[in-house]
Amino acid sequence: MSGPRDDKLTQIRFRLVLGGEAAARIPNHLEDLRDEAFLRRVGDQVKVSGGNVDEDGGRPGVETVGNAWARRLWDEAVHASIFLESIPVLERAILNYFMAGRGADDEAYRGSLISQGEFEGRKRNQRKQATAGEHVPLRLVDQPHYPGRSR
Repeated sequence: MSGPRDDKLTQIRFRLVLGGEAAARIPNHLEDLRDEAFLRRVGDQVKVSGGNVDEDGGRPGVETVGNAWARRLWDEAVHASIFLESIPVLERAILNYFMAGRGADDEAYRGSLISQGEFEGRKRNQRKQATAGEHVPLRLVDQPHYPGRSR
């Protein structure tokens, strides 16, 4: 049974994956888009008695050359690239959260080691969850062996 939380999770996951795939392809087109947006083209301008007028109404400066549609797309790409700068920062923060674990100030803090029996029980439970198809968190780093075993 899926609820609103599952729908939101699916929606966020879909947006991040789709956005990441698109963001990886956009750089392939940036040079051409920039040229279309800002370089003077003979065919892009209409000759009138008062001078050259582009489709935006003949604003002075760089806006009088290039393609207005390409300029709008360029501006959106610039805005998106600024927004996407936060994604690597967010990823590092999430990884730090999952890798750091509980702090030493936590009342339930037991130190860095658990008993070998508890370690084996947790590993056994992880295998059962994976076999049953239940959610198993992705590994950020490989699980180390229990340190007391090799002594």
